[in-house]
Amino acid sequence: MENKWICEYCGNKFKTRKELYAHFKVCEEKLKLPHDKSGRILKPERHIKRLITFHKHYIEGKIVPWNKGKKNTPEHNAHIAEGTIRFLNKQLEEQGKILFPRVNTVGCAYIDELNKKYNWHLQHGLNGGEIHVGPYSLDGYDKELNIVFEYDEPQHYIDVMNNILTEHDLNRMQYIKEQLHCRFFRYNERLNLLYEC
Repeated sequence: MENKWICEYCGNKFKTRKELYAHFKVCEEKLKLPHDKSGRILKPERHIKRLITFHKHYIEGKIVPWNKGKKNTPEHNAHIAEGTIRFLNKQLEEQGKILFPRVNTVGCAYIDELNKKYNWHLQHGLNGGEIHVGPYSLDGYDKELNIVFEYDEPQHYIDVMNNILTEHDLNRMQYIKEQLHCRFFRYNERLNLLYEC
């Protein structure tokens, strides 16, 4: 059988393609060529371009990511979320659908209990619809008393037993407080704990 499979790097000939591909892993001429992280051979001009970028980035320090050392503010996160909601609503409108917010029925029942106990008038998903502040929907909001209420399941906490909220929930709460200048109450479902922030 004729050796029709030829290595383009060193010129060795092989009977089958399988033998040729096995040879590629140990071909000394191929291994001398510049490679990227995934093992692909770089073309000479591409390799030079990467070296120049590497030099600028690490040696001269000219190329710096636009968000290096920066943290997104709650306002910026809210702006991104608003844009996402607008985009999703537009997509759904084109398909003839409506975006319904998820409603926690257990949370709504607890809010009704609070309304009776403290004579609040918190509006929630089942008694008039959730109120929106920027991109965020509030579990409960009393417009007259300017009270916001959030019903927190365990996933809202980094450490639920020590009542430590996630960074996202803290930023969200800070944004809502700045917008409404309100009293803010939270309920830790796991600990059965109502507290004011």
